[in-house]
Amino acid sequence: MFEGEARLKAGEPKQAVAQFEKAVKLLPGEWRAWNYLGLARHQAGDLDGAHEAFQRAINMAGERRNSPEDAAFVLKFNTGRLAIDRERLADAKTELHAYSMSAEPSFHAYYWLGEVYRKEMNWAAASTEYQKALAQDDRSAVAHNRLGMAQLWMVQPSEAAKSFEAALKRNPKFEQAHLNLAMTYQWYLPGNDAKALEAFQQYLKLAREPAPGVQTLADALQAKMRPNPSPVVPPIVETNQLTAVWAPSGTNTATTNLVIEIPPATNAAPTNLVKAVPAPTNTVVEIPLATNKPPVRVTQVRPPLTNRPPVEVIVPPVTPTNRPPVKIAKTTVTQSHVEPETTKPTEVKAVPGVVRYQYVKPKRPEPGAVADPEGLTKMFEAALHHHRINELDSAIAGYRKVLQLNPAYQQAYVNIALALQVQGEVKQALPVYEQALAINPLSKVTRHGFASALSRSAYYVDAATEFHGLLDLYKNDLSAHLALGGLYSDHLKDSDKAAVHFRKVLELSPQHPQAAEIRQWLFNHSQR
Repeated sequence: MFEGEARLKAGEPKQAVAQFEKAVKLLPGEWRAWNYLGLARHQAGDLDGAHEAFQRAINMAGERRNSPEDAAFVLKFNTGRLAIDRERLADAKTELHAYSMSAEPSFHAYYWLGEVYRKEMNWAAASTEYQKALAQDDRSAVAHNRLGMAQLWMVQPSEAAKSFEAALKRNPKFEQAHLNLAMTYQWYLPGNDAKALEAFQQYLKLAREPAPGVQTLADALQAKMRPNPSPVVPPIVETNQLTAVWAPSGTNTATTNLVIEIPPATNAAPTNLVKAVPAPTNTVVEIPLATNKPPVRVTQVRPPLTNRPPVEVIVPPVTPTNRPPVKIAKTTVTQSHVEPETTKPTEVKAVPGVVRYQYVKPKRPEPGAVADPEGLTKMFEAALHHHRINELDSAIAGYRKVLQLNPAYQQAYVNIALALQVQGEVKQALPVYEQALAINPLSKVTRHGFASALSRSAYYVDAATEFHGLLDLYKNDLSAHLALGGLYSDHLKDSDKAAVHFRKVLELSPQHPQAAEIRQWLFNHSQR
């Protein structure tokens, strides 16, 4: 056990697993040994194995695990934390809530409970838990950044900017907080171009591989603030290295209202928060560094262990349900200097009898010079209120008034499209989605909505093309793979391609609600 503990603290979870597996053979009735084995397997990425070990620990501890006075109470936290990574949010919320209410106030319990609410898109509850966590320890730049994201989704951009600034005060080299602050100032707090540009520049200075399109955004903002700069001719330097003009490609676009979060490098020291009991008498808490190593949020059944992490993109449109659909998109940035023409989109072959959509291809409108930003926000919120109470005609009229003042207000277009779909006017929503994508081509929510609307309108080839475009940006998007599996199976008559996407769904989510049906379909397909 002690050798395993040393390995675990040294960041060697696989070696720790081997030691703890020996320990549970020698001490099969000791809950601490099983608890440690669960911790090590969790950090090593074996989530199912970790769950099995924790269940053995729970059985050994019995009712003691429900007493805050007993060391075994730590199992509530460990199982709740694991449930997050296993996408068992109801279990995670139950365990972490019980732990946070019964144990001494803990930054870590509140923070991870906030993460559960964030995954559930309950932004008010997430914000509350993050604030509780920061009340215990306000040194965590990550927690301030997460709080800012929740506030932005709650349409509180001024508060969000303060949270991002607080994150940077704790860690001036926190790249994603610089980028989030820049996006907030540029798109949600008009009149702060200088602050937005400064935040963009700080991000670009720190980022080894800047998120796609950020350089273009910064250049456009600088040109807006300092028009007609004097041309500068760079000196000619001989080199044997190939060079390329920096231009957006794929996810890189000239302008966007995305707020981007970049998760921590997966090759950093393990930062999954766990609590362990290394000895029969003491409870030891393993705590990640709160200043520069954000807690790892694993979204796959087995987290990636190598390479740089994917980019998280969070876009806050609003739906009629008063719970904006959080869309955390992922794409691995492999190169930062590629011409847009070099990314070849996936071609979907035409199918006889399947109608095609005639794209409008609108140009991106220029943002209007808003004299009263607060008034514009109130106008949008008034339309949003009508949307929430299902007065859709009034909501659409309100959003259109917003667009008269600021033709580049992307969320207004998205909400109009959503309202039209709810009214059954799906085809009328398609050009509106196109307009929203012209403003923000990176928006996963908008791209997915457009693709789904195309599918509902029986434009199956074009729907598949849009879903493939989504996967070009966010290759592990579960809903896109599921939709493509259905399109190829039911409408495009290509069962081999359907099988590829259905298998990807099972790889990303083995416990998916449709997993049994997918496995049956794959079995039937294999028998042909």
